[in-house]
Amino acid sequence: MLGVRGRADTVEELSELIRGHGVGGAELDPTDSKQVAATAAVELEASKRHPYRQLSRVFHLVGRKAGE
Repeated sequence: MLGVRGRADTVEELSELIRGHGVGGAELDPTDSKQVAATAAVELEASKRHPYRQLSRVFHLVGRKAGE
């Protein structure tokens, strides 16, 4: 334990939760180097800021609000 309370959500549970708030899945094309680099840059910036640096220890779900 690192002193941070953890959760054990599944991808399915989190997907249902965010869909309930009008957010749909967004796909990342691993062969698109610009898209991968932009995603990594956002992840790095988020990792430096509270509360995001305490989140997502195992995986990330990426979504986009409907209409955006």
